[in-house]
Amino acid sequence: MATSFSGSLGTTTNYSSISDLITQWPTAAQDQGIQLSGIAFDGFETNYTNPTAISNLTLATNETPKSGLSYGGSGGIGVLGSYSGWFTDANKLRAEINYDPNTNLSQALKVKWADNKDITSATIGLSGLLPKSSSAVNDQGNEVGLLKLFNNGTEVSASNFTITRSNAPTSGQKPIGVSSEGVTFIADRGDGDFTFQIQANSTSVAFDELRFSAKAYDSLTDPSFKSDSSDYLVRSIQYQGIDVTPTPTPTPTPTPTPTSPSLFQFAQPNYTVAEGSPATINVTRTGGTEAATISYGTFDGSASSAGTAGDYTSVTGVLNFAAGQTTASFTVPTLTDAILESSPETVNLVLFGGNVSNPSILTINDVPPGTMVTPTPTPTSPSLFQFAQPNYTVAEGSPATINVTRTGGT
Repeated sequence: MATSFSGSLGTTTNYSSISDLITQWPTAAQDQGIQLSGIAFDGFETNYTNPTAISNLTLATNETPKSGLSYGGSGGIGVLGSYSGWFTDANKLRAEINYDPNTNLSQALKVKWADNKDITSATIGLSGLLPKSSSAVNDQGNEVGLLKLFNNGTEVSASNFTITRSNAPTSGQKPIGVSSEGVTFIADRGDGDFTFQIQANSTSVAFDELRFSAKAYDSLTDPSFKSDSSDYLVRSIQYQGIDVTPTPTPTPTPTPTPTSPSLFQFAQPNYTVAEGSPATINVTRTGGTEAATISYGTFDGSASSAGTAGDYTSVTGVLNFAAGQTTASFTVPTLTDAILESSPETVNLVLFGGNVSNPSILTINDVPPGTMVTPTPTPTSPSLFQFAQPNYTVAEGSPATINVTRTGGT
């Protein structure tokens, strides 16, 4: 969701000290996530929020070459570097946005917000933008500045914005030009101050970068004059905008494939064993794949587990199925006696404590006294393979787990 924000860089008056300038420009820009940099005549760009660049900041003096390190003056912030024309005037500041008439190139001060910060309006205060003075030596005309706007690296036409002056003089006011070049402003106040506001004409227009540069004097008295030209400082910027950080698209949670509850049942409806031999009883499960347990037990049928002449040993317990396991077993011991029964005897086998099917019966065949008993292997049914469910459902983009079970074989 888009949210509004506002902020400011610089002050509306001159700076009292270099510490004041650092606080109001590079430190403030760093705190607000704004890239502040100067672009020299040769295109080299210096990041003014870099600690090394800040440590080079000095108020302008006429010392050379030390003054070439400065990008700040008491009147505002500019671009470090110089050209030969600077040293012909003892009053020149060393931090300005300059136009070089020898090469027709300009320095540029760049103020860049984050790409998700759309600036919709800004009030901009300049200093040192001076009109022509008849008393000044070699004064060739009114100084001219230029402002270009960008959004995500692409230039935005200034015609999409309304530009208004805040401190125009009562007479001799110069109009602000808006063209494909950007916003052009011409000095018309003797104190060099120039304040204007730029306001987007619609909610679909915004910028995230301001780039200040200079142009030639507006009217050259002597076209051959090449030792000086337009220059100025940026004193302050107050801005308003909209944070357009996109809301992250939530990652859908995969829908788990539903599984049927496990059904536990005896692998056979009947088991047969000769007395004196152990009977292995197999239990199968279908419909579930997670780890599970089921309880089992034996109960007397015609066979008895009591007394001194029992037919089998009663058993109870729990079968543990590991994840994916479909068959488990337990053993029922049968006992040999000296009694010759007239018919086979039976033991009831039951499962309980879960989703179970029908019980099973263990039949114990009598063995005449003195007969050697050969254990009869418990027959197993052939394996039957089937899908655990008749239907599976899954959301698109999610994996579907298909379970296959087998019964009757181990």
